[in-house]
Amino acid sequence: MIDSESLRTGEGFRAFLATVEEQGFHGLAAVDLNEECIVVRGFAEDFKVEAHSGFEATRALSNRDSFFSAKILILWDFRTKAVAFRKKRRGAGVFTLRRNPFVAAKKAKTVKPLNILVTGGLGAVGSHLVPELQSRGHNVFVADLRHHHNAPNYARCDVSEYRQVERLWTGGGWPQGYTPQPRKFDLVYHLAAEFGRWNGEDYYENLWMTNAIGAKNILRMQEREGFKAIYFSSSEVYGDYEGVMNETVMDTVEIKQLNDYAMSKWVNEMQVLNSAQQFKTQSVRVRLFNTYGPGEYYSPYRSVICLFCYRALHNMKYTVYRGHKRTSTYISDMSRTLANIAGNFKSGEVYNIGGTDFHDIETCSELILKWLGKSHKGRVDFRDSEILTTKQKLVDCSKAIKDLDHRTTVTLDEGIRRTLEWMAGAYGLKTTTKGANKR
Repeated sequence: MIDSESLRTGEGFRAFLATVEEQGFHGLAAVDLNEECIVVRGFAEDFKVEAHSGFEATRALSNRDSFFSAKILILWDFRTKAVAFRKKRRGAGVFTLRRNPFVAAKKAKTVKPLNILVTGGLGAVGSHLVPELQSRGHNVFVADLRHHHNAPNYARCDVSEYRQVERLWTGGGWPQGYTPQPRKFDLVYHLAAEFGRWNGEDYYENLWMTNAIGAKNILRMQEREGFKAIYFSSSEVYGDYEGVMNETVMDTVEIKQLNDYAMSKWVNEMQVLNSAQQFKTQSVRVRLFNTYGPGEYYSPYRSVICLFCYRALHNMKYTVYRGHKRTSTYISDMSRTLANIAGNFKSGEVYNIGGTDFHDIETCSELILKWLGKSHKGRVDFRDSEILTTKQKLVDCSKAIKDLDHRTTVTLDEGIRRTLEWMAGAYGLKTTTKGANKR
């Protein structure tokens, strides 16, 4: 036990933090300096703190009388390396996050506001990336397939139709429509794509038109207009590779992609490289690994966590294929890293962006059912491995960690809980994460 006096010194506080981290705890630690004891509470079990950074966020914690009884509390957030101080006051406690005095902070890099186009900006990833970019002061314009109310900063556009893509830059059409005036963009995030292996089998015409022709149309505009661009690939390009998926694997090992979606994403990467060689276009490629979270609406073709969550919430049977392992990435971690590219753009680079939770598919199902307080009996059909599907995806994200400050701040367990809460609300269900009350 470390007493309160030693905690007041730098060495004592560092010793406390090291002890907790060694035990594998990466949530929030609460230290009560008055009672001379250390209280470690699991993130989202006893309270929550949402922090965007160690300098700007202030949040109210859930009001728990026992927790707020102390006169002075210090919270250490392992995710943001920030310290929160609170003095006793009436009502709910509000913690102000401050710079940790014992850890040297990185100097913030000033990023000039950019004019950014996000294609597919209404999708599962785009709907989180757009507000993340806007929060950093960038001017963001969104293009997607459907009509939308946010006309000043939005245009309907099918990227497989060159005329519609070109008009994002040249303007034209109805004066009261989406693109009455020409625009210039400094950077384009090309997210628009048909997603998923089985979607690619059933709707291969759409897949190849959107993914291959759509990417080529954006590249043609890039060659003409000179903007920088980020093109979205997928972990699926690694196909049947069984080892650690490092970015160099695709250049050194002959890979067999296992489905049309995977092939289309590898074609996209080749298109980007060919354009750079011919026209000196400046681009970055990103390979996303199993992104999940709020904002991904259900269809039978969506990601595995989305499928399991929706079907478990609606008491629908679903199939769990054994023998498959993944590194899932929560959407807020993904969108933050993607937004960081705007401030550290390295033309020609390719990045794996994935999580640190290397898990089998059975674990996803177990966590979902745990939070819902349900059993797999009569609800889950267990089968052997699925065809056209990679066995395991063990990712090496060291380059993204180094260049883009990529971090996993939301565990698979917590991410699934948040996804279930969002999905229950999105579909008007009364069911919430009852399992949390049984822990």
